[in-house]
This record gives sequence, structure tokens and C-alpha cells, in this order.
Amino acid sequence: MFNKMLDIIQNSGNINFDEASIILEKCADSELDFIDALGQIGIIPENILHDSTEEKLFAKASDALLSRAFKIGRA
Repeated sequence: MFNKMLDIIQNSGNINFDEASIILEKCADSELDFIDALGQIGIIPENILHDSTEEKLFAKASDALLSRAFKIGRA
């Protein structure tokens, strides 16, 4: 799942930020195995440039995964 999210982020050049955010949120909500991805979101990969759209999308993906984890914790 983490690699799938990175692919979405790195291939987001042809869509706008809002659309990419929605795709990432749907990915975080739809994948059954997201626990491994939670352990990988703490460090931004080296190939994502500082202050870039990709960095903002990585943060959005991280937020979506954390949100899902907290929702499950309350269920």
C-alpha cells in the first residue's frame, strides 16, 4: 500500500492537488492491509523534494492513514 501511495504521489503531475488528495484518501480507506504503511509514513522518502507538491501530498497521505487508524481504534 505504501508503494502504491508513493506511485500516486509521484505520478500526480498530470492532475491537480485536490484530485490527487481524493485519490490518496480513497486509497488509504480502501486497502485492507494498511498497518505496514503506518510504520513507513514517519520519514519522507529522499526522492520527494522539500516544499514540493509531492511533499504536501505525502503529508496528505500520512494524515489519511493516521485518520483511518484512529477511526479503527474507536470502533
